[in-house]
Amino acid sequence: MEQFPDRPQSKRICGHSLSNPESCGEDLEENLNRTIAMAPSHCAGCADYHIANATVRLLDNAPWRRGAGKALLEALQPIFTRLKAGNTNPIDVVAAACADTAVLSACAHAAWIEDPQMLKRIRHTVIDRCPTPLALCEEFAARHDLQIRTNRVDLSNTERTFPADLIVLHNLLPFIPQDRHVGMLRQLGSWLKSGGRMVLWQLVIPPEDRDGDVLTRIKRVADMKAMVESGRITISETKETFFARLDRYADDNRPGQPRSPDTAALRSLIASAGLEISSIEEFPHNCPHRSKLYVMIVAGRPSIASGD
Repeated sequence: MEQFPDRPQSKRICGHSLSNPESCGEDLEENLNRTIAMAPSHCAGCADYHIANATVRLLDNAPWRRGAGKALLEALQPIFTRLKAGNTNPIDVVAAACADTAVLSACAHAAWIEDPQMLKRIRHTVIDRCPTPLALCEEFAARHDLQIRTNRVDLSNTERTFPADLIVLHNLLPFIPQDRHVGMLRQLGSWLKSGGRMVLWQLVIPPEDRDGDVLTRIKRVADMKAMVESGRITISETKETFFARLDRYADDNRPGQPRSPDTAALRSLIASAGLEISSIEEFPHNCPHRSKLYVMIVAGRPSIASGD
């Protein structure tokens, strides 16, 4: 079993309630410093990404704060309404390639809105190939008394199964080689129980926006450094080490970033994986350097995607 540094006791953490629509129970600065404590030794090859990702979420203009989180909650809410009404069986919710506590907290908050007692029926399964985000999710679940199991799994190459009433994928495709997208989604679709839903929350970057995407990341790194310089956030490693991580993050390459100029390729991808879309929505990314879109897709097996 992985051994992680003990989490310091903090009264501030306890103030982040699942009922709060802004935080959904997360403490983002605590997440950052827990990530700094764990990732360098447990995720050596991708520690920079984990730490930078945790820092991005603290920005005032972070995508999650600009509407990504709200849009996910709006997609989840009717699914939890249906799951509550369906029967009294346990409800299996899978956060696939979690990255941090964002998806877990959104699912827990959506269930809380539906009925706080519903959380007692939900069994959260969190999957990632890296141990650091899994540890963050375990700590989040412990703080909020959630049922959880975590699994280190590479979704691009696994035959394991996790039966699910709901699977949530948040911008996973860029981190998976494109030639594995269809097979991975087909595998995930096979996990769905009767009536189950998959929520795919994905960025689409038009080809003409690629240079702007790089500029945005560079500006984002400058903003993150400014938060440290101003004392707005406190980090638990040297400033020099932290800034070097952010610079490497700016040069990060994501091999599977969808290269379609619109959502057509995502529709085709879902169909190729044997899934049927029950709803699809596009949201502007609201970023000054690019016109890319967030796309929210809810899909299921063909026999159930159009009805319950």
